[in-house]
Amino acid sequence: MCIRDRCGTDCPGANQYGPSCTSTCPGVVGSDACNGHGKCYDGTLGNGQCYCYDGYSGTGCEFTCPQALNGQVCSGRLRGDCVAGVNATEGTCQCKPGFAGSACEDECEWGFGQACSGRGTCMAGGYCECTSPEW
Repeated sequence: MCIRDRCGTDCPGANQYGPSCTSTCPGVVGSDACNGHGKCYDGTLGNGQCYCYDGYSGTGCEFTCPQALNGQVCSGRLRGDCVAGVNATEGTCQCKPGFAGSACEDECEWGFGQACSGRGTCMAGGYCECTSPEW
C-alpha cells in the first residue's frame, strides 16, 4: 500500500509489516486489517498504522462516530473530526470552534473562528456560555 508517496515492499503474507515482515497490522478481521474500516501501512517499509475511513477512529479503526446532518459523520469535516472516545470504547466527535453537540450538529452564533464573539464557549443546543460574568 502507498501512503503519502511512500510505498512499502510487499511482505509474503497479507497485513504484515516491518523489516522482517514479522508484525501484523491491528484489527485483522478475515483478510482485512483495521477491522475493515481503513487501510494499514504495511510492507517492509510500513509501520502498521491504520489510516481510518471517515466515521471511524482508533488504533485499529474499531470505533464508530455519530452521524447527524444529512448522514454525515460529525456533521461534516467543517464541523468536527472523528476521534477515539475518552473511555476508549467508542468514537466521539471533536467539534471545531463554533459547533457543539454529540455529532457537532449545533451551531453557535458566528460558527467559524470567533464563535460567541470570542467571549464564550459554544454549548450543545447552540447557545453561548460566557466565560466572564461581565458579558
